[in-house]
Amino acid sequence: MKTTLGQLCTGFYDNLGALKFQIVSSIDYVLEGDLPFATIFVHQIVSSTDPKADKFLRVGTVVDLTTQPLTRDAALLSGVATYLALDFTVTFADVATATTAKALIQTCVDTLISDWIKYNNEFIIPDSIELPAASDTIVEASQAAFAAAKKAHEDAEALLVAASDAYTDAQAEATAAAAAATKQQLDCVTATTNNNLLSAGLSATATLRSLLSSTGGTLDAMQTIYGLVVATGTWDTASRAAAGAVFLTAIDALRLAVTTEAQAGAAVTAAAQSAILNQGTSICQLATTAAATKAAEDVAAATALTAQIAATAMATAAQASLETALTAVLQVCPDFDVNE
Repeated sequence: MKTTLGQLCTGFYDNLGALKFQIVSSIDYVLEGDLPFATIFVHQIVSSTDPKADKFLRVGTVVDLTTQPLTRDAALLSGVATYLALDFTVTFADVATATTAKALIQTCVDTLISDWIKYNNEFIIPDSIELPAASDTIVEASQAAFAAAKKAHEDAEALLVAASDAYTDAQAEATAAAAAATKQQLDCVTATTNNNLLSAGLSATATLRSLLSSTGGTLDAMQTIYGLVVATGTWDTASRAAAGAVFLTAIDALRLAVTTEAQAGAAVTAAAQSAILNQGTSICQLATTAAATKAAEDVAAATALTAQIAATAMATAAQASLETALTAVLQVCPDFDVNE
């Protein structure tokens, strides 16, 4: 017995009375090893609801037999438009063409059987066949490639750790600089407010001092009041004159003291005001410096982040290269120790 192709050839008249020649082909018997199954003819689905509309495309190939669905229903479930069928029918208008087609179909089936046998015996390698060992040169090259990939991966990982640490430090510095800049700015606002209050207070104090030390101010008014007391008192002239002289002397001493204190106080106050104003200016200068430091630290943090991202990409690529090199070396040297 051998694999046989059945071909039923008939002549008939169509609805218009024209003579037609029809060939129905199918595999009647499959010898083991010739073909995997009898469904070897590729059909195309034209309408999912009308099997009669399906078209015959070709006698299958090895590729078809290993990839196409075995039934129409399986093709529909899989969402594909072709499948393998048990038979197919073709019709011709003349007997010569039909005869040629009959022989061609047989040739296509014979070719498929030959290709399948070759595919089965030569392309599909049984598990029991031992492959030859890799040459020393290939083994050494694979091991060297793995070692290089491993070193590159370690270097990339170390670079990533350093970049991550640098970014963490830079981010901390930027955060601290931001806090310092905020504090210095608040201190500057406070110092400016205090300076304004100081200027207003000192202006009022200067006015008071001017009034106290003025020759035509309060002290002269006190002398006038004393004169009235003396003029209307019961003391005698000598007593009044002596008391008046003592009082006037005391008043003059008080005026001198107030005048001296006013002048000295004004100098001290001016010096204090200058020192405080200078201190406020220094505080605001510190705020400006802190703002510049914050901007620089922000730039440094952004630069460190960019470096970390680049280092991460390098580490990822190095990891992929290492895995590829490991796969390659294990293929030629299954007992390879990756820790060597």
